[in-house]
Amino acid sequence: MDKSVKLFRSETKKQEYYDCYDKALKQFTISYDSYYVTTTYGDTHIIHCGLKNNPKLVLLHCQGFSSIAWYYNLEELSKHFEIFCVDSIGEPGRTKGNTTKIKNEYYVQWLFEVINVLKLERPNIAGWSFGGFLAANFAISYPERVNKLIMMSPAAIIAPIRPMFYLKLLPALFCGKDEKIDHFLKWISGSDNNDFPNPTFTVFTSGMKNFQGWSMGTKLVVFSKSDFKKITAPTLIMIGNDDPIYKKATPKELADKLNKLQSNISAEIVDGTHGFPIQKAEFVNDKIISFISDK
Repeated sequence: MDKSVKLFRSETKKQEYYDCYDKALKQFTISYDSYYVTTTYGDTHIIHCGLKNNPKLVLLHCQGFSSIAWYYNLEELSKHFEIFCVDSIGEPGRTKGNTTKIKNEYYVQWLFEVINVLKLERPNIAGWSFGGFLAANFAISYPERVNKLIMMSPAAIIAPIRPMFYLKLLPALFCGKDEKIDHFLKWISGSDNNDFPNPTFTVFTSGMKNFQGWSMGTKLVVFSKSDFKKITAPTLIMIGNDDPIYKKATPKELADKLNKLQSNISAEIVDGTHGFPIQKAEFVNDKIISFISDK
């Protein structure tokens, strides 16, 4: 691996992002530990909270947001689970990745190493957007290592991504201007999901402006029926009814198709956009708790 990879646009920009991230962490209303685990792909940052005797839950964030994405979910979820929020390689966050050349199988291997170092035999895994894509790929490669799987508007696997997504994202990504970033957030998250300044969006904005070590080589692919058959864990997929990212099908059509796929997969429509884990945090928390706890 290239240990000289430059993840931020400058040392000043890195410190600016870290300061923003740490400020957001200080706004958490729960007790937590923040530490690193070592993998082949660099030192991975973990936010660890909840009670150690409770079921284990690994949370994988959406693209660009870091583990601060779970700000609105952790207070309630930490009452029921021991939680490991993982800052992904190839993304803004506190993880110190050592490469930007990350193929799909590298992400799977990285997550496998993280889970092993954390000594999690068979955790529950939940992922939002790109995090859902990662979780699904891991569940396909290591089905015996997943207790239950939850995906929230997973990127690509259930339908192609609309070109409009990239037309909105790329200006925010490359120009680094607040108005372009804000425009993308409002498009992806809806008008009722922009209570600036909130920790989640503030850290995302800082990442767009300061980070440059984005993963290259990752392919967002739609899963075939044979791919889904490799997922053996009980699986819940939630999709926002106003999610704008999917091409060729409405969220309801996607949910109906998934519910007919196989017995261990269930899909539900949530009132919200791609940002519904924030918009409808209480509803999402209840769904996660009841699904994992069989309530």
